[in-house]
Amino acid sequence: SGEVLAAHLTRLVNILIGAAVVFVTFLIGRTIWPGFPYLALGGAAIVAFNPMFLYMAGAINNDVIAALAGAAITLAAVRLLRDEEGLHWRWGIIFGVLYGLALLSKFNLAAIIVTIELAITWVAWRKKQWRQWVLVNGLLVIFALLLAGWWFARNQMLYGEPTGIERLTELWGVRDPADSLELALVELPYFWTSLWGRFGYGQIPLPSFIYNFLGAVSILSLIGLLIPILRRDKEELSAYGPCLLILLANVATFFAVIFNYLLVSPAGPMGRFFFPALPSLALLLIYGLSRWLALLPAPVPETEQTGDRPSRGMILACLLY
Repeated sequence: SGEVLAAHLTRLVNILIGAAVVFVTFLIGRTIWPGFPYLALGGAAIVAFNPMFLYMAGAINNDVIAALAGAAITLAAVRLLRDEEGLHWRWGIIFGVLYGLALLSKFNLAAIIVTIELAITWVAWRKKQWRQWVLVNGLLVIFALLLAGWWFARNQMLYGEPTGIERLTELWGVRDPADSLELALVELPYFWTSLWGRFGYGQIPLPSFIYNFLGAVSILSLIGLLIPILRRDKEELSAYGPCLLILLANVATFFAVIFNYLLVSPAGPMGRFFFPALPSLALLLIYGLSRWLALLPAPVPETEQTGDRPSRGMILACLLY
């Protein structure tokens, strides 16, 4: 009862939000690769069974809801790329609402505007819809301000600046970016390990061989992402390239956000700060691993299989699990 009950209910809500992140990750994968559901399942599984994500989903924090906001915006971005109609005013409302909610969940999600604008601008360029580009961006700004503008006004009145970041860094300590580059580089391994699992407040790590294994798998996957380029597979690059660019941009953006935070605050090397891009990373990992199959005869899409014959991709996914 009382505060204890409130804490348990809050943790239950966070578990449900974490489950929603897994489901949205699956939806992103299905949107990008509609003929290969094992890729969507694989990406969702990487998120679902990430020990740090499970740990944070069972605790009280705003990092898991930030992950949901990042996943929802990524899903909207890839669906825009798949929309035959291209830009429409409704996309301005969709992105405005999602971006406003993202800003309310955690301020580091301000950077996800890069992903949003990349998707909007790509579609406008491909379909020559520059007037719609202006309309969509205008609606995006209006709806984001309607949802989140009051929060920044409140911060301005309380702290003298709209984000509250200066006050936060005062509590944690402040670094001079001119002097902290070497320290930030040294802390990157801690960021990597805490992305996958460092419990308590980072004091309880997983066995080191797990981090090494995950690093090796990630390198293998990164090389796998290059296989369609090296093979000059124009069909595959045309079908999936723009959506993969969205995922890559999301990963790069949030890595840049974290590295910048490392330069100004000792609280920076936390893998949970990367959660908004975790679905993108998971899907890139599973796709990169699956591309090694491109060196074998092409797998048959699930929709074209006959009988109970499993695809090569599904066999790979089972082995990976």
